[in-house]
Amino acid sequence: MRRDSDGVGEGKRDHLVSWDVVCKPKAKGCLGFGKIALRNVALLGKWLWRYPKEGSALWHKVILSIYGSHSNGWDANTIVRWSHRCPQKAIAIVFQEFSKFTLFVVGDGERIQFWEDFWWGDQPLGLFTVKSFFLALSQCSGSPPVFPTKFVWKSQVPFKVKSFVWLVAHKKVSSVTNETLNALQQAKDSLKSESIMISTANSSNPGIPPSSLMSFLRKNSSTSGIVLEDFDATFANQFYHSHLDDLSNVNSSAIVAAASLVARTLYILASDDKDLSTSALSAINVNASLVEALLGCLLNCDPGLSCDLVKKYIAPRTNCPSNYVGVLLGEPSATLYPGYVSDVSRFIWNFLADRTSIPRENATSACPKDCSNEGEVCIGEELDGKGVCVISTTRYTSKDIINN
Repeated sequence: MRRDSDGVGEGKRDHLVSWDVVCKPKAKGCLGFGKIALRNVALLGKWLWRYPKEGSALWHKVILSIYGSHSNGWDANTIVRWSHRCPQKAIAIVFQEFSKFTLFVVGDGERIQFWEDFWWGDQPLGLFTVKSFFLALSQCSGSPPVFPTKFVWKSQVPFKVKSFVWLVAHKKVSSVTNETLNALQQAKDSLKSESIMISTANSSNPGIPPSSLMSFLRKNSSTSGIVLEDFDATFANQFYHSHLDDLSNVNSSAIVAAASLVARTLYILASDDKDLSTSALSAINVNASLVEALLGCLLNCDPGLSCDLVKKYIAPRTNCPSNYVGVLLGEPSATLYPGYVSDVSRFIWNFLADRTSIPRENATSACPKDCSNEGEVCIGEELDGKGVCVISTTRYTSKDIINN
């Protein structure tokens, strides 16, 4: 397994993570393969545990008659001459590690060594399992999780996506960046557009992410992101953060192309098929009319937030949208001061939940009572006081997870 993980047999390849990281438990953000040597010790430890507890068993009597019993009561006598192939020898050797995690209950005191025996431990459960011994040997038992194991590995997404998240969490940025660039290039080729260029940013650029990404980084500095723009020319752009940066200078077709590029790239990264056909990618397109509508609603005061698209979800308090970048950490209606949440934030929340949702069966009752299941979001409640519960793939599962 280690040879396969290291890439032996398929040519020399870079190792993304060390074998120790692969072997450590999932609770520590690793893959939990476990070291074979420790698993073997844990399995042998099972026989040490059974030896004093099954004194009437035939196998115990056979071992006792051949070797006698050790003074510790846990295994056979180690003073006798062992055969090189004797399995009991391997079991007896394990006692040194095994004894570190055992406790004694005082009975008649016959086997108690007052000054030498352990009288206290972290988990005096009186139970033995191979798994518990293995975790103890791995020095993992009771360790707090440092990686959202259940959220990542048990989520309903393709395995490739889970692996991608795991690599990002382990800061294997170079490999992830290369994979992302390759996916972007493949998506770009499928668009057959000469106006889109894919390349890494020049090493001489300022290196400062735009405000949109900085907003996320301020909330969580470990957030991963990718900037899709002509970053090398950003600070020389006369429209950047100026009075000219308005709707009249926004090219909607460029936004459609960028959105199509992102959508196809995400599909490539999430797919297990590395040889996606051009026809499969060409089927992923962006609704240009929806982009036009969103531009009019979110970047201008006319029609602004009074547009039909916005009023489908919320009752806006003003026509002119706020164009400041923000990060939502929770549902707007659940915030400390829901009345002060901007119209744009409330609209985006409802809009994204609706567009990525699966309608719930018989969703006719008010949200507050029935939107309690995992993955459900209430949309449109602001309009009629009831709303509709939907199952959203952009479910905001935790206030510790940054969402846009």
